[in-house]
Amino acid sequence: MVRTLTERLTASPSPARELVEANSRLERRVGELLLVQEAAQTLAGELRLAALLELALSTVASLAAARAVSVLLVDSAGQALVPAARRGPSHVPGGRRALGTGLAGWVARHQVPLLLPEVEEEPRFRGLARDEGLEGGSFLGVPLVFQDRLLGVVAVTEKAGGLAFDERDLRVLICLAPHLATAIRNAILYADLEARATSHRPEPAGQGL
Repeated sequence: MVRTLTERLTASPSPARELVEANSRLERRVGELLLVQEAAQTLAGELRLAALLELALSTVASLAAARAVSVLLVDSAGQALVPAARRGPSHVPGGRRALGTGLAGWVARHQVPLLLPEVEEEPRFRGLARDEGLEGGSFLGVPLVFQDRLLGVVAVTEKAGGLAFDERDLRVLICLAPHLATAIRNAILYADLEARATSHRPEPAGQGL
């Protein structure tokens, strides 16, 4: 029987097998980066904040195969998270919540990603998960940081097929987060510029008399 080169290398001693596995990992990483690059370009093209957030929800849901996605933004005082957009049966509560409250709040306070394949198996975070009504399942949250300034958090729960979020999902969202943060910052600036332009626009002749 004629075997392919990959089959022969896979069945061969360790060095060759490791080479095949390394090449396979590299191909997967390149594929992930290409997906993120395409998503980043799409996000960068939207300057309206509301539309951008909706686009972010669908993008993150697609990349992580998540049924529930939430984007929370930090308030002007930098002391609380405010839900800005959500998709699916999100377990992230609505309303303003202090930084450090719940899993998304923990991500915001510490400004580090958090991957919990099964929240009930993580005693350290079990209480925070229950604060958000998440009694079980998987959670993944990533901070949105622009030039060392926390803008918010993107959080996902309920991976499609009842699976758990994994290291691949974590890598993809970590790669996407800076692009999303930049897009959000640009959209906020654009909204500010539009508001200023409107406030300084001269009234048409005959109005205001």
